[in-house]
Amino acid sequence: MIKGILTAAINEIYSKEIQFELKSAYQEAVGPLASQVREHTVFRVSVVDPNRQSNISPPTFICQTRKYAERQILADDVISRRSQATNSPESPLSDESVKAIRQPKCKPFIPMHLDVLPVSPITFVHILPYHVLLNSSDEILQTGVTLQQQLPSAMKSGRPLLSAFFELIHPPLTELCYKNIITFINSPFVLKVKKINGQNVSENSLLLKGQMVSLQEEGLVLYLCSPLLRSFHELEMSPLSLSDIPLHDPTRDGLFETNLNSVINTRISGNESDSRSLQIRDSDTNDNDKSRDKETVKFIPVFLPKGLSNANNRKDLPTAAYNHNTTVLFCDIVNFASMTKMCTPADIVELINGLYQGFNEATDKYDTFRVESIGDAYLVISGAPTAVSDHATRIAYTSLAMLETTKHVRAPNKAGSCISVRIGIHTGGLIWGIIGEEVPRFVIMGETVMMASRMESHGTPDKIHITQQVFNDLQRPTFNFEERGFVEIKGIGILKTYFLLGPKEKSI
Repeated sequence: MIKGILTAAINEIYSKEIQFELKSAYQEAVGPLASQVREHTVFRVSVVDPNRQSNISPPTFICQTRKYAERQILADDVISRRSQATNSPESPLSDESVKAIRQPKCKPFIPMHLDVLPVSPITFVHILPYHVLLNSSDEILQTGVTLQQQLPSAMKSGRPLLSAFFELIHPPLTELCYKNIITFINSPFVLKVKKINGQNVSENSLLLKGQMVSLQEEGLVLYLCSPLLRSFHELEMSPLSLSDIPLHDPTRDGLFETNLNSVINTRISGNESDSRSLQIRDSDTNDNDKSRDKETVKFIPVFLPKGLSNANNRKDLPTAAYNHNTTVLFCDIVNFASMTKMCTPADIVELINGLYQGFNEATDKYDTFRVESIGDAYLVISGAPTAVSDHATRIAYTSLAMLETTKHVRAPNKAGSCISVRIGIHTGGLIWGIIGEEVPRFVIMGETVMMASRMESHGTPDKIHITQQVFNDLQRPTFNFEERGFVEIKGIGILKTYFLLGPKEKSI
């Protein structure tokens, strides 16, 4: 059936004939207790040379009625007409047409390459951190550097078997071996790191997805793969960090795209739900619609940045945009959770009110915007929605003013003790937008927001923890810094970070 479909398709599309040559055929026992049989057949498909004379004579059509007998074409007539079409100067087929039929339409592409590739083996394992090289005996000869870090120490000695370290997820084969890999060389392969000696290789198993490449000259197979990760949640659950994924790997872009789509879909569904509920509630009279619009206009200057607060109604506000150069600040109170258990609700509200009043004065003074404050979390941004060149400097002065504010706020039930905060800052691009109908809210999302949050959570009490990007963007003669060194950041990897100490000339 497959042979017939291919033959008809090639003849219809390319006007060529193909032939099949049986290369191999074998059966494989599958199913419970090998009770079923799976047959594997390999054909070699080639195009029939149009110049080669066929041994099969042209057909002679046998007609059973006089009407069709008058239109019968005999074998001699076919041969005569073919000769006239190709050799007669009066032939409707020109020399160029005959040449085009006999020769392929395009020549095979021969790529240029070096005789000797100037890449050392140690460089190769770093360039392709996720690869496995195995021979025909199912022995692993080499793996990428990241795989070597994830696999046990036994991997570094000898030539272990592929099946000892990896479990086949796809395609559904009975055994992960060289023979089966060659048979399904055109299929994507998904492998899972197995348990060794009853112990987990890592806290969570690592899934790999890629392509098997046959190195026929050496009799080897190269597995080019990447981590199979579909979301940041899967990345956090895996033994890898974001820095373990190469910049050229599309897996990295897929993670951010999936995370962004998830956030946007959540926001959109929330907006649609709000919109539907508003339509139901306000469909009685037009007066209610006008009243609602007036109330919305009142909230715009309160919840939106200055660049958007001049809008007359919700429809005048932009939906979303991306700013390349922004700086984000995260701040929270140290041991706030335990503090809420020890103090009365009135004490906690009084504490937050006094602290945020000072924080708001700092954002107003340095023209930054408080995006959100939930509990003890305080989020500030500069550079969006209106782009400014000194966004990092504004956030730096804002953070120093916030740190100064904490020196004047006392912790409840602790006489003479000031509260402590952690502050984290990062610079980069992010997505911002407006959500909500009755009360429009300004929201930000992206890697920059996540990095600022990580700087805060991995920071030190009463310190301003900044990334290398913030350090580079700030004018170094203006501020004093303390190099913290390399810190392992959850979900990111090992980064070099700094502490912002203050301005060289006190101006806060």
